[in-house]
Amino acid sequence: MMNWAKKQMANVAGTAEPIYGPSAIIPVGKQAEITPYTELSREDLKWVAMDSTSVETQTFYFTADSGHIAMAQVIHSNVINVEFSDDKACFYADDVAIDLSEDGTEYTIKSMTNEASIVNLTVTRVAPGFHVGKDGKSYYGTDPQAPWHTKIKNDGDAGWPEPEAVKFDWNGKTKDGKTVSGLIETDLEERLDRV
Repeated sequence: MMNWAKKQMANVAGTAEPIYGPSAIIPVGKQAEITPYTELSREDLKWVAMDSTSVETQTFYFTADSGHIAMAQVIHSNVINVEFSDDKACFYADDVAIDLSEDGTEYTIKSMTNEASIVNLTVTRVAPGFHVGKDGKSYYGTDPQAPWHTKIKNDGDAGWPEPEAVKFDWNGKTKDGKTVSGLIETDLEERLDRV
């Protein structure tokens, strides 16, 4: 209810957050215009394991000698209890494990989260892997090199970084062509809720 009321007040006061549209995502296809693809190294196969709330996916597509085609996918949210090897190449959660060999050519994928579908796969790479563009990633925000938060603190309960101060800087032109700018730079109030 409180968030709905704040949104309605912002709409009336003219302080509603702008809708950024396509400028707030930089798709991996933009990188491909300069670098179509990059061959993978073992370093590229590591989990990111961010300190902030995030979701990561690894998807494996393979073709057996018999001609059968299969896919295995692991999606995790770091809100749950997951662990990684020291080098971030291997992933462990309750009844799930993905291990990457030292030479980066073989994965062992195990899952026992459902007795009706126990998974124990060893997948061996037979050709070089690649990702699209320079690093295979899409980026969110109007300028990934300058995030909107300017200061963080660790959340006392979860230990995740929590924005403590923000800076919003708008620059543009009016319909008459006059330069217009706006700046909001402030500390954030005590957080009232958490997702």
